[in-house]
Amino acid sequence: MASEAATAAVPWGTPPPEPTLTDEERARLEAGEILVRDARVDEAGGAGFAVAIYHVDAPSLWTLLGDCAANQRFVRGLQECEVSGETATRATTRQRLKPYAMLPALDYRFETLREPHRWIRIRLIDGDLRALSGSWRFDPLEDGRLLVSHAIRVQPRYPVPRWLARRTVKKDLAALMACLRWEARAWPDARQRGVDRQACPDGP
Repeated sequence: MASEAATAAVPWGTPPPEPTLTDEERARLEAGEILVRDARVDEAGGAGFAVAIYHVDAPSLWTLLGDCAANQRFVRGLQECEVSGETATRATTRQRLKPYAMLPALDYRFETLREPHRWIRIRLIDGDLRALSGSWRFDPLEDGRLLVSHAIRVQPRYPVPRWLARRTVKKDLAALMACLRWEARAWPDARQRGVDRQACPDGP
């Protein structure tokens, strides 16, 4: 599978690389699993790369990702979100995030560069983060489905306990992908929809 490190190395303005999957990984995705790879943590934060199959068209998912109100339902701890200067290919977003009670809130701005319905690149402008970069990519599959991949690297300006960074990179990244799939109503099987729903920040 394509690594987050490879994604981060792609120059700004070019699309993130297409994920490569083994037959075993593809089978797991077809069964509804969300795969997290290349998870790395250190005292300052971490990075990870996740991929999943969504039974939804790209324009619908694109609209959901760009909706601040919807983001507050699937991004843990997102308290405020505001988009400015938006065009079809660029936008600036300000967010205030407090995912865990023991950590201070983070207020920051980032830029997105977009090729509509195909990919999104993310990079930090300013705020309470030392580093932020990432991407989304939407690759069409048969029967109107999407292979959705998301890479993220984040470093706050203060030290983060290693156990919390590990949880954020591995568990919270998978939970975000699952809850987004729930919000998009993007899996046909009721059992898997229930699993996705439980991953949401307000899940049962």
